[in-house]
Amino acid sequence: MLTEATAGFFDIDLQQLAPEDLHVKDARSGYRVRLTLKPGLRPGVIQQTISLATNLRNRPNIEVPVYGIVDSDFAIMGGKGWDSTLRKVNLGNVSRDTGAIRKLTIFVRGPKRDEIVLQPPVVTPKNVLVSLGEPQGKGEAKSVRYPLTIEIPKGIPAMNHLGNDQGDFGKITINTNHPDVPQLEIRLQFATQ
Repeated sequence: MLTEATAGFFDIDLQQLAPEDLHVKDARSGYRVRLTLKPGLRPGVIQQTISLATNLRNRPNIEVPVYGIVDSDFAIMGGKGWDSTLRKVNLGNVSRDTGAIRKLTIFVRGPKRDEIVLQPPVVTPKNVLVSLGEPQGKGEAKSVRYPLTIEIPKGIPAMNHLGNDQGDFGKITINTNHPDVPQLEIRLQFATQ
């Protein structure tokens, strides 16, 4: 059994093992479970659970967690505070007297990399400044690079975007003309004081 929302993107094949294929001491039987991911799953983190029913009295169900990342023609790289798995940049507690700046790079790969257009970022909250630089490497490299600068300006009001009960994450949204990835989202985690 799979999590319903993404179950249609997985195939599971169970194959009973022959006694000579059992490599666990004292094992009497066993199965090989093959999980295949089908095309079409949106890029991002996979968190899935496979639930296997057994005839064992002491263990009628076995749950197997499946974790992974569906890659795309886009990759984002960053330094301090960047978490590529969650597509989140953590700026931490930012002093309103000094502000903060973080720089990321968006890489566009694939055969149509030179044709992909990134629209200007839309940011929540609006008083966070985000700028997308000119593309670099068009027509000459295996990827086109877009510099992205995130600035929490000096004098910004006090706010909490730590992604907890006191405030949701901030968000950067960048629309694209890519047929499979029409939108990139980057979460912002910070609080100003």
